[in-house]
Amino acid sequence: MALTEQKVLEDKKQVELVCSVGPEDFEKAVQRAFVRENKKIQLPGFRKGKATRQMIEKRFGESFFYEDAANDLLPDEYDAAIKATEYETVGRPEVRLDKLSKEDGMTVTFTVALRPELTVGQYKGVSAVKEAVEVSDEEVDAELSRYQRNAARLLDVDDRPVQDKDQITLDFEGFVDGKPFEGGKGEDYKLTIGSHSFIDNFEDQIIGHEVGEDFEVNVTFPEDYAEKTLAGKPAVFKCKVKDIHVEELPELDDDLAKDVSEFDTLDELKADIKEKLTERKEERVNSDFENALMDKIVETLDGDIPDAMVDEAVEEEVNQFSYQLSYQGIDLNTYYKYTGLNDGYLRESLKAPAVKKLRTRLALEAIARAEGINVSDEDVEAEYAKQADNYKMEVSKLKELLPAKLVKADLACNRALDIVRENGVAEEKPAEETEKPAEVTEE
Repeated sequence: MALTEQKVLEDKKQVELVCSVGPEDFEKAVQRAFVRENKKIQLPGFRKGKATRQMIEKRFGESFFYEDAANDLLPDEYDAAIKATEYETVGRPEVRLDKLSKEDGMTVTFTVALRPELTVGQYKGVSAVKEAVEVSDEEVDAELSRYQRNAARLLDVDDRPVQDKDQITLDFEGFVDGKPFEGGKGEDYKLTIGSHSFIDNFEDQIIGHEVGEDFEVNVTFPEDYAEKTLAGKPAVFKCKVKDIHVEELPELDDDLAKDVSEFDTLDELKADIKEKLTERKEERVNSDFENALMDKIVETLDGDIPDAMVDEAVEEEVNQFSYQLSYQGIDLNTYYKYTGLNDGYLRESLKAPAVKKLRTRLALEAIARAEGINVSDEDVEAEYAKQADNYKMEVSKLKELLPAKLVKADLACNRALDIVRENGVAEEKPAEETEKPAEVTEE
């Protein structure tokens, strides 16, 4: 297998990659196709899968297995061509089989879009709003309250009915038109009253009921409910409260600070909270500033982006979305079922953010070219080592998953972003206009 020719087409937007497979390797692929497909073939006088290759080719022609052999070879052939080519390509190729014979082997031409080299306008001295970083006492108190809630104790309650803010254990089963419905039953369900975890006024109707009491809750599913068979329908839930707990918060004092941190006093804990909140806010502000600068630079991007590149970017967004769903134990088909959406709608909704990311990336690549940014092999190796350490994996394994060409491009874009940020001009956020009181006129 070999890349024998590479030629940029006249439109400068595509490249042709011509690859050849010798007769010997092609014959091996034909034999693999025979072994794989023979199980499905039955000739008169033979049981299925028992006819020889010679018999099959005599009856159907010598080229009977050629197409299957070619399909077997094409993926690896294309991957090898992409690795060997000097051009940056994007998207899926068009495939043309030029030769396919026992004597000549296989010759195939892949026509694929070239990665465009776009240009940008001004990228130094661009101005954008950058917020001042301030952490208020209220923000520190809110974070301190989170520490306090995390250190709270749950106390059993057995001398009163359910109240707002109680944490209860609940058994329930829902019925629509007198019949139970899928997903409407729960046992030992942990619920905080007032959390609005359930639809309508479900939780309000639990208030006032005692532990062990059987009672009913009546609700109506929203018209836009995800499960269409339930949307807009009234439902009855048979319920029982199994236990009640109330949260007891610790005092905000030095003892709390010792319990939840390495500090001895509440003041030290507050100071640490303020420092960490400041760091987080600075990261967000800097990120927002960079994004605002890049948004302005992207507006000056000049050149055409191939449709294949947009399709590839959308595919990446879909894959990322699917990956995130998997962490919740959901696949795309299940997501479509419960939301009433479909693949076409999802792709269309993800197209805008995908295109924005793509245009930002192309703008950074343009800046890297304009600046003559050069990433050395040593830089790439250092990045491999860093990422391998972050992901706790062998460098050799990471190299199999992440091509050096991509690592080099990422590092160049990072340096381009550094240039944009270091040369960006920060504008103060304009003060919000206060609403003027209405004028009073005498009648």
